[in-house]
Amino acid sequence: SASGPDWAQTMGLVRSVRNAALGTGMLVAALALAAHTRSAMMATLIADGMSFFVLAAVVASIRLEGAPARARKQAAGQQRPAVGERSPAPLRQPRFVALTVCNGLLLLHDSVLFVLLPVWIVTQSRLPTPSFSILLAVNTGLTVILQLLFRRTGRITENPGRALTLAAAFLVGSCAVFAAARGLSAAASLAVAVAAVVLLTVGENVHAVASWQLSFDFAPADRRSEYLSAFNLGQGLQGIAGPALMTSVVLVLGPAGWLLLAMIFTGSAAGCKLAARRPVLEPSPAREEVGYS
Repeated sequence: SASGPDWAQTMGLVRSVRNAALGTGMLVAALALAAHTRSAMMATLIADGMSFFVLAAVVASIRLEGAPARARKQAAGQQRPAVGERSPAPLRQPRFVALTVCNGLLLLHDSVLFVLLPVWIVTQSRLPTPSFSILLAVNTGLTVILQLLFRRTGRITENPGRALTLAAAFLVGSCAVFAAARGLSAAASLAVAVAAVVLLTVGENVHAVASWQLSFDFAPADRRSEYLSAFNLGQGLQGIAGPALMTSVVLVLGPAGWLLLAMIFTGSAAGCKLAARRPVLEPSPAREEVGYS
């Protein structure tokens, strides 16, 4: 089975490919919009729809490597602990739940990028609307570079607790720069916005790798899929609360809203570190105790 660093590196590669694809899709969409014809738009939409069939065919063609299915089932049955020794369900572990919630709050950087930033450009800056495409291209391109770099160094996976502090520092810095961009000229606003997006991108990618490592380390081997699935509930949390928070609170309050968001990032990073200070679970024979300072 994969180890923690392997898990983080694999997820980093997935994130890099996904962002590269996102950047390519943005370029294709921009070309279709620039053509400003019905045929170009229809061709883009049809090609996008057909791509899902190609993806389905690729997924269907995947075959698991290694032992046959029956042998894998037998091996899993031999390694499964006795009923009394089985690890508890993820939602029955308060420390793991706290880690999941705090991680979900850190994931608010997604709502900053995809919800708050375009609305901020239109309503509170002098930037032209297409500027969002430029800023998103900066984010996607830098994400690909950072994830490939992180896969080679492995520094973040060695101490994810410390990495969360670093991620929060970049996210807070991004909030400060965004708050300072109010009232500037179009050229100055663009320069400041690019700097803020760079800080945001570094913070979100450091957080991503650290959170992948934490989720793997604190998931018991016998219920790993359950724990990793439960950990992803944090993404749903920010997906529900994030847009409302960005448009109804942060955007309305202006600089005070950015300060509030910076406090949320700081507090949630501290909460993640506190929850991860000791093992969430009693260690099973298949796991070693882990803890982060």
